[in-house]
Amino acid sequence: MGYAVITGTTKNREASKEDLKNINQFTKECGFTMLVRNLNTDIREGVEKPLTVIARHPKGKNAVIKCYESDEYQRIKAIQAPYTD
Repeated sequence: MGYAVITGTTKNREASKEDLKNINQFTKECGFTMLVRNLNTDIREGVEKPLTVIARHPKGKNAVIKCYESDEYQRIKAIQAPYTD
């Protein structure tokens, strides 16, 4: 198994709704299973990051890296850049 842990903030959730649909579809097509998706993470130490996602990929770490480095994810990431960190 391979895992991806994503944390971040969305500056404008309304503006990014369509892009979030794209990333959700992409992760399904890439083979991920979402284990945790929390839009209001309770952070007790460190910098507040209200979004936390933990996803599992059945083919391991290299499959996770391949998805991250794919042209499709890089395209989606660029579209989301104005709304998220």
